[in-house]
Amino acid sequence: YKKLYKINSEKLLSFIKEKEDVFSIIYRNAVSLEDDFTEIYVKDKKIVKEKDIQEISVEKIDVTSTEGVEKLNAVKTVLKRLAKEKSNYRCALEKLNNCRYFTSKEDKHNYLEIHHLVPREFSFEFEDTIEFVENYIPLCPNCHRMIHLAVDRERQGIITYLFNERIEELKKHNIDINIETLYSYYRIIEG
Repeated sequence: YKKLYKINSEKLLSFIKEKEDVFSIIYRNAVSLEDDFTEIYVKDKKIVKEKDIQEISVEKIDVTSTEGVEKLNAVKTVLKRLAKEKSNYRCALEKLNNCRYFTSKEDKHNYLEIHHLVPREFSFEFEDTIEFVENYIPLCPNCHRMIHLAVDRERQGIITYLFNERIEELKKHNIDINIETLYSYYRIIEG
């Protein structure tokens, strides 16, 4: 870069240091193997109550700063709990699979993991936020692994099922998506 342009190294380093929280998050996102890096690198500092979630989740949260990531983490904490409660602590794929549960030490209910139907990595494709309870899918660990690791034929069936169950709610939140686009997000080759 220095061969092409004259740069003031001190000024550049000063700028990076001044915006350290932004560059830190961008860097960690670029090198992370995790789907959701925000939970790993920025710890929750705020506790958000359920009534506060309505005003927060209406707006799209900018996660390019520590403050934005903290806000997203607070929203996610509440939405995860609400999604589990709404499902009566049952896996969303229980009708399709033989789900096995164990009791969570944390909350004394069936242990569930949360999966975003519309993955967070594609949130930039929508004007409105994807952070709403209907996009948070409670799954038993087996079903969650299946969505990520099974062969395309098996994943296609469960993604189609979840999409059909939630399409109207997605539309209510201005998430206009079709099944083919969702398959592409999951890198599913139809057939």
